[in-house]
Amino acid sequence: MKTFILFLIFIFFIPSCDIDDSDMTCELICESDFILDEVNCECVDYIEQYIGQWEFTKYWSTTHPYNPNDGDSFWIGEITYGDFDNTLFIPHAQIPEINETNYCYCYEFEINQSGEINQNTYDANDFNYFFEGFITSDSLYYSSASGSPFSSYSQTIYGRKIN
Repeated sequence: MKTFILFLIFIFFIPSCDIDDSDMTCELICESDFILDEVNCECVDYIEQYIGQWEFTKYWSTTHPYNPNDGDSFWIGEITYGDFDNTLFIPHAQIPEINETNYCYCYEFEINQSGEINQNTYDANDFNYFFEGFITSDSLYYSSASGSPFSSYSQTIYGRKIN
């Protein structure tokens, strides 16, 4: 009987030991080129999420007094690390099967941590009329325009990550 009373006292007066971890937060501080993955509580290179095979759609237009033209194209390409910190090589056209010069057919864009493409650096700075763009872990958009008062070229490229 003594054991039973001790058992009851133990059950009613000892608090539960359940831990509610839904309020736990990761307080890890990451270096400047990394972002916090709160699910796994680790610092990851934010550029890494964009690397891989992508499906691209390009709409383009050339205005010229004698030969205006427009069109679209679709291709599978690869986004890779750029030559500089926080940059990516992003294709602007399909690479031909015979590419003896190994030309990339890419622009090198600087990407900030929120996915915006910096319009004032690297190849984005070459479009003298207009440029805007962003990238997420599974989609891409950029649009540009350049030219002169008599002839101009504009393009809009969308991408969808496929692996």
